[in-house]
Amino acid sequence: MADVFEQNCLDVLSMVSFTMHLAEMLNDPRMTDCPEPQDLMAASRLLIDRGRISDARCLLKFLIDSNNATVARESRKTLSLIYKRAALWDKAIETSGR
Repeated sequence: MADVFEQNCLDVLSMVSFTMHLAEMLNDPRMTDCPEPQDLMAASRLLIDRGRISDARCLLKFLIDSNNATVARESRKTLSLIYKRAALWDKAIETSGR
């Protein structure tokens, strides 16, 4: 029984660590030491889902210059869609053609 309790404690600590890392990424994604641009892209989608469009837009602008071509392309596409929904047509065209 002690082994199960110890494993549960380790699981809880892992979830706390993950939650702290995710909170860092969501609060100021550019300042996090996140090595994976895919994680930041996922954070931008979460921000959009949470209605934090302005924060997502800032993060997506940052990710457009990613060394990861897939993330850069997806960032441009998502940012362009955000601009289209806001009827910011010139920015949408500029972003998608970048």
